[in-house]
Amino acid sequence: MNPDQAPQPQPLSAEELALRQKNVRKWILLRGLFLGILLAAWWILFAPDSLVEPPLKYILGVLAGFVATGSYLFNLRANLFPKPPAVARQNPEPVEPRPGPTE
Repeated sequence: MNPDQAPQPQPLSAEELALRQKNVRKWILLRGLFLGILLAAWWILFAPDSLVEPPLKYILGVLAGFVATGSYLFNLRANLFPKPPAVARQNPEPVEPRPGPTE
């Protein structure tokens, strides 16, 4: 089949789009939480005692988990909180060119 003849996907209704965004948001939050727990557990269980004091490993592990979760969610913030589509103006105003540097 020619790629030009491939059927185009149908646009989603508002309800389907909201449901899909809710589902995506749930999975992103779960993956971020799992990543944080995994990194915290690795730090707590496998960080060498010569690197840090044993009681400090727990605190640093939890902090590393929070940082990992936060950075993951920050990088995917566009999927967590999508912006509404911009409304195109009917008659956009013409943009005048800026004057260049004068010599």
